[in-house]
Amino acid sequence: MTIARPAIVVLSPFGWMRLIGRMYARWQQRQDLRDLDDCLLRDIGIPRDQAERVATQEAAMDRLAEMVQYVRQKNIDRFRELLDEPTDPLRRQQLQQQLAELEAAQQ
Repeated sequence: MTIARPAIVVLSPFGWMRLIGRMYARWQQRQDLRDLDDCLLRDIGIPRDQAERVATQEAAMDRLAEMVQYVRQKNIDRFRELLDEPTDPLRRQQLQQQLAELEAAQQ
């Protein structure tokens, strides 16, 4: 008898490294924008105060937090689906425990 394993959405270590690399690249671009002088900013149509706001925003971290929230919710949804399927009592207990841990981490 084969026991179905939940389909958990996770990023591989390389996936996390690519994500962090992209986040760093965006941060660096914001810093470069902040470092441009007023003449160059005028040439590209960006006021100094907007360049400062963009350079200091926490958008990358907010996006990462959104992604983590999304993955956790997908995992919770998948565990709930698995609990609706017929399964042996031991497996059901394991799924319930894992679901409780995910829901606790979600809050």
